[in-house]
Amino acid sequence: MSVSPRGEPAWPRARRRRRSAQLTPEEVGRAAELIVRHPRFPTWHLAADALRGELARLGPVGLDGLVDRVYRLEIARSGKPRWGDKTPAYTPAWEPLAGLFPSALFVHILRDGRDVSASLARVGWHGRTEAERARYWASRVEMARDCLRRLGPRRCRLVRYEDLVREPEASLREICAFLGEDYDPGMLRFHEDAFDHVSGFDGPVHAELGRPPRASDAERWRTEASPLRILVFESIAGAAMDAVPNPRRFGGLWRGPVAVVGLLCGGARRERRRR
Repeated sequence: MSVSPRGEPAWPRARRRRRSAQLTPEEVGRAAELIVRHPRFPTWHLAADALRGELARLGPVGLDGLVDRVYRLEIARSGKPRWGDKTPAYTPAWEPLAGLFPSALFVHILRDGRDVSASLARVGWHGRTEAERARYWASRVEMARDCLRRLGPRRCRLVRYEDLVREPEASLREICAFLGEDYDPGMLRFHEDAFDHVSGFDGPVHAELGRPPRASDAERWRTEASPLRILVFESIAGAAMDAVPNPRRFGGLWRGPVAVVGLLCGGARRERRRR
């Protein structure tokens, strides 16, 4: 299996098409233009004119066939028969994607939300406050759990980030078994050529890919986050944390006061909306 760069360019109007609907030649042409004009297209390894030509020669095709062709062109240089995609923005769209590709498998990697919030804060993504980032993370966890409930364990797997960095070989063997792929020890040496496979489009967010994972990459919040920040996060996303599961800092007798903080945060949010 070859995993492409982030795949937004390959999905022209993906949510608006039935799997069985055939694209007209004009629609294929418009799809090609949407793909090559996407801001992330330069991070792929395809020439715009070559892609236009390949899609024009497809003949009658549905959206699933068009998207599959784009990915296969991208991974052709790898010589591998299967393609994968690791775009986080697809999480809310798992259901139409599962319908478009009935044999597709889904792997959701769930990281402790308190660490996710700190990472998002550094790059300014998904909210300006701890409360906003907690709501974002909790919503993504629920989407992943809904995917598992509805697709079942044969098509969906939830993987804790903490398990992946603490026991990478065991975790990778389980993921490979789920995907029907052979485990290769070289997977543990991904850092040796990691920067050949990621782009600088999103800035320095991938800077640490150049080293192996460390156990200390998990639960950084224990030493880096303030008690107040943890309290706010857990007051909003506590139920999602329990579901992953991630241990609470403010559990036990703290749950009552933490719930009050969550109610206060929710009230403040509603008040801002009214204004």
